[in-house]
Amino acid sequence: MTSHGIETAKRLAGAAGTALENIEIGDRVTRDVATEIDRMTGSAAYKLYINKQGKILDTDFYAFLGCTVRTPRNDFLGRFATTQHAIETARKLNHPDRTVAKELADVWAFLQQEFKSLIDRRQGRNHGEQREHSGESRNQARTK
Repeated sequence: MTSHGIETAKRLAGAAGTALENIEIGDRVTRDVATEIDRMTGSAAYKLYINKQGKILDTDFYAFLGCTVRTPRNDFLGRFATTQHAIETARKLNHPDRTVAKELADVWAFLQQEFKSLIDRRQGRNHGEQREHSGESRNQARTK
């Protein structure tokens, strides 16, 4: 998305206010949500968590979201929101079934806790991110 598109989206979201939070999830799973659920349940992070085998790495977390470590910040935030929405929908509608929907919610809660510092950093909730946005490059910040 271009910077103009991002600014337009921000204005529209601001104008909608809390009305966006009150949008009801329908009574059926849309194709895009079903695709997200299939991707998540096929991911290494999901399988490792459910089978309790091995440590979930940051690369597994990124794959669960459908992105990589190199994904730009705004794209990461979009993937994060899409994942959250798909899991909420799966849980509400018990899709594909009640057990899998609960497992997905459990995996998501675990991943958010396990990778909290990474998520916070990508959301711009740490000092280093603020420094980059203040106009200093990483190299300038390192030489201080």
